[in-house]
Amino acid sequence: MSLTSTAPAPSAGVDALLLLAKGFVARGQPLLAIKCYVAVCQSKHEFPAVEAHAQIQLGTLLLEHSHNVLEAHQALSKAQLLLERSTGNFDLKCKALSGLGRCQKYLRKIRHQQQTYKRAITLCSAALHTPDRASAQHWLLHFHLRAANVEMDSAASVGSAVEALEASMKLAADANLPSAQALCQLFKAQLLMTDDSRQAAAAQEALDACHAALAAQPCGPSTGLPLAIYAQLRLHHALLRCLLLLSQGSIATLAACPSGGKQGDMAQAVRDLHDLYTAAAAEPWSYEWLSVPGVAALAEGVDLQAGESALTDRSLSECRPLLALHCLLSESAVRIHLTQHALLDALSCLSKLQQLLTSFPSSLQSLVPSFHMLSGQYAAACGQHAHAGSHFSHVASEEAASPQMRRLAVLHACLAEANGQHPNWMGRAQALLATSPQQQEQPQPESLLEKGLRHLISGLMQLAEGDEAGGRVALSRALKLAHGELSDHQMVSQVLNTLAPIHLGRGDAQGATSMLTSSFTLAHNMKDLASQGHLSAV
Repeated sequence: MSLTSTAPAPSAGVDALLLLAKGFVARGQPLLAIKCYVAVCQSKHEFPAVEAHAQIQLGTLLLEHSHNVLEAHQALSKAQLLLERSTGNFDLKCKALSGLGRCQKYLRKIRHQQQTYKRAITLCSAALHTPDRASAQHWLLHFHLRAANVEMDSAASVGSAVEALEASMKLAADANLPSAQALCQLFKAQLLMTDDSRQAAAAQEALDACHAALAAQPCGPSTGLPLAIYAQLRLHHALLRCLLLLSQGSIATLAACPSGGKQGDMAQAVRDLHDLYTAAAAEPWSYEWLSVPGVAALAEGVDLQAGESALTDRSLSECRPLLALHCLLSESAVRIHLTQHALLDALSCLSKLQQLLTSFPSSLQSLVPSFHMLSGQYAAACGQHAHAGSHFSHVASEEAASPQMRRLAVLHACLAEANGQHPNWMGRAQALLATSPQQQEQPQPESLLEKGLRHLISGLMQLAEGDEAGGRVALSRALKLAHGELSDHQMVSQVLNTLAPIHLGRGDAQGATSMLTSSFTLAHNMKDLASQGHLSAV
């Protein structure tokens, strides 16, 4: 007989098993619940909808509380087959397809996963014209987001993933779900930030749209968006915004006071991120960026010391995004501490980051070039220019690093050569610049940080070649960016220290003294004792 949209009532024995299973789940005894559902599935009940319901619950519990992905896949496949030839039972069909897609993800059956979500989207689209319309809207958004996740994980280009996300955004707008719109915008910003075409402006637009969507959505225990989801979306947004501003060198914007002041407390930016992380990690993650059990496991204490060996493939797949979040928070903190020359704080964060990369080498392999960049910047801040150059040169030759990161690495390596004052630093710097992706590929717009470094290096090289006028112009441009946009006090000090002797040689003793005094003040405020000692001697 065909199934109807309302599942028939089970027999007394099966009904008792289903009630027992539900009670076991509520009391946190999933293994006992699994046994009950297995018994229901083996009961040969005359109503396929009842067995399909039990198979879905069985598959879900196996996914959430065991490592039997294959058995979960079998249970959900059986449920999908039972429901496929029926009419009605829309929600059951969607639950079966959703669980099946998760299994295929863990089994790395990407093509099958894409086909499952395509079939689910077709099912939901057809249901929009039935009494199941309200449920179909939510399920349609769910499957579009799942499909976009597959594209984000597997697509060679971001184009198809962005298209999938924009389709999801339209669905979220039609269903009046601002939180879902915010999530789609966050995913879009992530994609654009990691794309080699460096669509920073488009990524910023997506983050602004996310902020607007969250502002339009009330939150609270009784009405609106649950506080847990709101906290997680805010953390996701704040982290992406911080990384985008840091990658563009817009430190002044990141440090701006809430009232709009130019100079803010950079240490507060770090504290804000950690406060947001603490609030977001207090509850299991609520959206598909990471599954609930994956976040719950890590938030409640996955043994980071034990590393990857302590996790199964499925657990590792679920925990990888949160591990990456740990690393990105540490990276943001290191960068902010370095702008303030807070070396001990930077070293503490850098050590934690190294521990994570060592404990989870395959999961976090893509973050290794970023770690070398941070290590090089830390070494440069400590005056260890040879070590800094070694780290930067490693990244410059690393094919896995993005073109933007390799360009920055080349510029930092050149600056390390200049600061190290090797006898042949000019020749070595010119050789490094010749290997820059900017010289080998179609030129891309430069970030503020790239522009500042390029002006600084150009000025130092022109001065070394005897071109005082050209060197002064380039250094003045670097100073303007370092002070007005980057808030890079170390770059400001270096430019002032370089320009001061030039002014003195031209008879401008007052100008030279003013520059050295400003540089000393910056070094004092940053607690840079080495620079203070050098300037005192001058």
